[in-house]
Amino acid sequence: MESTYQSLVDRVLTKWDELKTANRNTTPSSPPRLLIALAGAPGSGKTTIALEVLKRINALPEHPQTNVISADGFHLPLVTLRAMPNAIEAIARRGVAWTFDTAAIVALVRKLRSAAGREAVLAPTFDHAIKDPVEGGLTIDKDVEICIVEGNYLLCEEEPWREIAGLVDDRWLVNVDPSLARKRVAARHLAAGIETTLEAALKRTDENDLVNGQFQVAKMSASNGKNSIRNPNPPVEDSVFKALRLDGRTVIITGGAGGIGYEISRGLAEAGANLSIWYHNSKVADKLASKIAADFGVKTKTYKVDVTSYSEVEAAVNQTVKDFGRLDVMIANAGVPSKAGGLDDKVEDWDRVRAIDFDGAYYSVRAAGLVFRQQKSGVAIITASMSGHAANVPQEQSCYNAAKAGCIHLAKSLSVEWAKWGGRINSVSPGYIDTAISGDCPFEMKEEWFSLTPMKRDADPRELKGVYLYLASDASSYTTGADFVVDGGYTAR
Repeated sequence: MESTYQSLVDRVLTKWDELKTANRNTTPSSPPRLLIALAGAPGSGKTTIALEVLKRINALPEHPQTNVISADGFHLPLVTLRAMPNAIEAIARRGVAWTFDTAAIVALVRKLRSAAGREAVLAPTFDHAIKDPVEGGLTIDKDVEICIVEGNYLLCEEEPWREIAGLVDDRWLVNVDPSLARKRVAARHLAAGIETTLEAALKRTDENDLVNGQFQVAKMSASNGKNSIRNPNPPVEDSVFKALRLDGRTVIITGGAGGIGYEISRGLAEAGANLSIWYHNSKVADKLASKIAADFGVKTKTYKVDVTSYSEVEAAVNQTVKDFGRLDVMIANAGVPSKAGGLDDKVEDWDRVRAIDFDGAYYSVRAAGLVFRQQKSGVAIITASMSGHAANVPQEQSCYNAAKAGCIHLAKSLSVEWAKWGGRINSVSPGYIDTAISGDCPFEMKEEWFSLTPMKRDADPRELKGVYLYLASDASSYTTGADFVVDGGYTAR
């Protein structure tokens, strides 16, 4: 086994170096943490493997801080098993998949990722003397860099176990000859005092542990032994109202101090989101942010950011993560209109509109996306426009139209790239909205707008809150690469 242990140590260190390099190039302010899931049937030797790898890593002169976490701490307590309708079976079969607190295991793996470098994580352990889990028996310090989580079912393809595979950086599956596993497990039962004779220990092993092992092996091989490329499902709420909640999440919204942006901010705050509100020239941003905080009891903070400067955007994203402790959603909403057609527009005005409306959107979702990729989750929304689908009349605004069309396809393109690691990005294309951006448009121009809009009006900006909340929340967990047109029917003609 020595060569196997060393091979695994080399694998861990290689993965760790790759993760550190990727982190330096993306989110240097967010410490990386390598997560490994180690699974195998009872008696496969997974605990021994994990501890041997840990010992060898710790013996190195300079080594990453490493912890081993056993899923044994997530056994349901005896009091819970005794309260089950099938209590006798539950106690006799303790160790089968349904006698674990699976949701808590999944939550722990998620927490290990999000808490890296920020806070310690408590995990339960199992006390064989009392035959029950001990809450908070193990502390994983915030500076721990590698976590090996080991347990029978960590790579099982049944829900919700299957979520774990998508949350970790590496997956190890241990196979062993069943006769060897039988001897190991029986010896373990004797040593732990679970059984007092070898005969009883072997009987328990045959009737419980090996049956569990057969289940584990069967559930590791999807589609009758064929390996499926299917990703695990995310957690899904039965209640759509709960799915739309954003409690504790952090949302950045650029251009968040006026017009559409302010109403979106209020809608998301009402759902529980904390807000990083970006502005450029607003004199009332702090006042509006304070009102949102007071109205909905959430945390808000304003940042003066020029979205045409990538260095400013990246710095503001990193500062938001530092100030709020996390980032979950980026809404690239800042934008300005064109005031002339493609031939009459001044080149410097063309450059300004493109820089804000298109480059600014890309800079924003790029900087946030680097954070999202490191944490393997995150949502971005780009405010595009129906003008990305149609050439508006009577006004001429080729630059605005082209920039917004670019935003729509940018979101589609990034959605394909981001899906590999768990990110989502969509766009929203509003029609004419009654905000300050259209306040200086002549009466006659607006009348033509209304005549071309089947609903014969522009929108109240509050009518957009619903679509942004949907896209920012878990309710849209299978929605990515889509553009949502909210234009009163303008582009349906």
